[in-house]
Amino acid sequence: MEKRFVKYQGEMIEVQIDEKLAAVLDMVASNQRGRFAFVSGHVSGLGDKSCLEPAVSDKWFISNPDYKKYLARKSAALLALGDEDEVAACVTPAAWDEIMAKRGTLTIGELFRKAKAELLASIVTTQAGDRTDGFRTGHDACYAFYDGGDVQVKLHLYTEKDAEGHMRPAPINGMFLASSVMLPYFLLNKRVISVGSWKPVNSRGLTLMKDGIEKTIARLFGVQEWTNLSLGAQNFASISLNTQQIKGLVPVEMRQAAEKPVYAQFLRDICGLNRSILEQFDSEATVSVH
Repeated sequence: MEKRFVKYQGEMIEVQIDEKLAAVLDMVASNQRGRFAFVSGHVSGLGDKSCLEPAVSDKWFISNPDYKKYLARKSAALLALGDEDEVAACVTPAAWDEIMAKRGTLTIGELFRKAKAELLASIVTTQAGDRTDGFRTGHDACYAFYDGGDVQVKLHLYTEKDAEGHMRPAPINGMFLASSVMLPYFLLNKRVISVGSWKPVNSRGLTLMKDGIEKTIARLFGVQEWTNLSLGAQNFASISLNTQQIKGLVPVEMRQAAEKPVYAQFLRDICGLNRSILEQFDSEATVSVH
């Protein structure tokens, strides 16, 4: 075990961290914006009670995007979204049928406007730095931040249920343990090794409509969902960051993105690519991560 000083709830504290994870933390802390990255053997679903069998995959992605720019771009896309017909045209017929079936007493137009308004309100709250609601307070209690100089890295702390049933950091030998490093990214492609399986989720109509809106702005405006890659000591085989080229053949999704300039422009703007991503879209050469 190694030790690192991190900021937790506004104070500097010392935490324990596995040696392998400490090495990843140092890599992520020096990770430059606008570079490609690759992680092999990443396991999703470990420790998730809804996961019946973890999924395993290799992932190619662009790391360290700009969150403020992302929120602004997502807000603009939501405001530009016209009505529920655009969602109906972008999701699968089965997904739209489920939204219709679970809309309750609302008309489909009312459900769309409610979902869109809540998504926009959440962005405004985040942009204002308001972390006072119950969900954000509980979330923040489980994370700390490591300042490596170039990048502030988010760390998930080892948690256990407290007396009130809330998941909260639990000290081990008097010290918190960093259980995973969070790396924000936008996926370019992945090679599935094991599909995995999860328990069925009975989502509300409002949640389904929000999911549909997210898919619609991704398709129409290139605004992908913000995702954090959770890197624990045991849930990946290897990782490469700060690379200039993608390992292996150019992923299919990248060639598709080249046909949709709005998506390529989104990646350039949000991820701060230091050269045209289209140069890589047009390449079919096999290259190595270095």
